[in-house]
Amino acid sequence: VFAEKMAEYDAALADAANLADQKAKLLAMTEEYKKAVELATAPKDQDYLDFQARALVEMAGNIIISYLLLTDSLRDAKFLPVANNFLKLAYADNKQRFEYVSNGKPEDLEGYRL
Repeated sequence: VFAEKMAEYDAALADAANLADQKAKLLAMTEEYKKAVELATAPKDQDYLDFQARALVEMAGNIIISYLLLTDSLRDAKFLPVANNFLKLAYADNKQRFEYVSNGKPEDLEGYRL
């Protein structure tokens, strides 16, 4: 569902040539998000997926919020610096979450159980 919404928001910015750099970064973030989903679902372990779900939702949220802020910047240019600042933070945050998901494995859950 999130990936479909990301594609929809990207299409809405198709004519925004001034946002090409931001869009490229968001497309890369979207691909990384999709890879993280694959990695989290590959073990076919519901507990593990539940554990990784927070990181996946936060990654998706960062991407979608970035798209929404960029869309706002098309209506009023004063929002562009805000969108750019958020995108920088979101990019770094998503990198961290991707590394966590990509280096995780179901056995890691034992370290979180009491």
